[in-house]
Amino acid sequence: MEDAYRWTRENTGLKRETAVLITAVQDEALDIKCHKAKILHMTNDPKCRMCKEKDETVAHIVSVPQHSRKLVQDKT
Repeated sequence: MEDAYRWTRENTGLKRETAVLITAVQDEALDIKCHKAKILHMTNDPKCRMCKEKDETVAHIVSVPQHSRKLVQDKT
């Protein structure tokens, strides 16, 4: 994961937080509730654990700055 993160930072000019999030998505290291509910059938609740309004998907997390910041803080 470190190599992918380093390559992303050095070759794209993305902010650290964005590079961490992209690397986590690529490595399937995110615990996304919608995936757990609809694909793995490990839970019945796909709603976002932060806002409780929309399904927790990668797109939802990335589209809400407060969500992606929290996720990055939890991963570092």
